[in-house]
Amino acid sequence: MKTRMNRISAVVSICVASLVKDAAALRAFQYCRAARQDEQNGYRFTAAMEWHKAAELFAPVVPSLADRCWEEWERIVRMPRSLAGAIGATPVVQFVPRSSSRVSQKLAA
Repeated sequence: MKTRMNRISAVVSICVASLVKDAAALRAFQYCRAARQDEQNGYRFTAAMEWHKAAELFAPVVPSLADRCWEEWERIVRMPRSLAGAIGATPVVQFVPRSSSRVSQKLAA
């Protein structure tokens, strides 16, 4: 009974993690689209803010798309991304999910 509950909880945690990643990626795509529209309408710095937000959302899911968003941000603001944080703020540690090896080990048990 206990091993079955462990397997069920592992499957549920995998599904929840997948949904969270999908939701973050969808929201990031919405920010990209809004950034393009804002830049076309002449709102450069609003577009830069949206590229920044999209990059933050893409970072744990698709790092290559996050880099592309950062390149757009750098192009608009004309600064390196290392200066994207607030002045005097402590560096933010981003959550990077580990591989699902633990979860697959739990499922195999």
